[in-house]
Amino acid sequence: MAVTGIAIASAWLGAVEDAREAVAATEKLAPGFEFLASEVALAPAWTAAAEGDVVAARASLLAGAELARTTGHRIDEAWLLHDIARLGDPASVTARLDELAAATDSLLIAARALHAQAGRRRRP
Repeated sequence: MAVTGIAIASAWLGAVEDAREAVAATEKLAPGFEFLASEVALAPAWTAAAEGDVVAARASLLAGAELARTTGHRIDEAWLLHDIARLGDPASVTARLDELAAATDSLLIAARALHAQAGRRRRP
């Protein structure tokens, strides 16, 4: 979803107002393809992170990851879990990322799992 990408990019650039506007636009979208539903969590998550609310950001990502898990979208689940690790909580997601890496032949999921493991080892 292009609007989700705009929200993420705006948040990463520190343009919080633009990110908020993009999040509002994602909320107005009609339901689309099921495989994109979990990705919608990225927009409010990264906007919350840009606003300094990492707890809300992680909660949004976790909700999206749970949706992806229930619908069987492993790539999206790994993406959202990896972003939780990137936002400072790798310990909460490494086990599931390891499971996903073991259950697929995706090099991307494997790389995300390894990155989260490294983050976990780095943090006490």
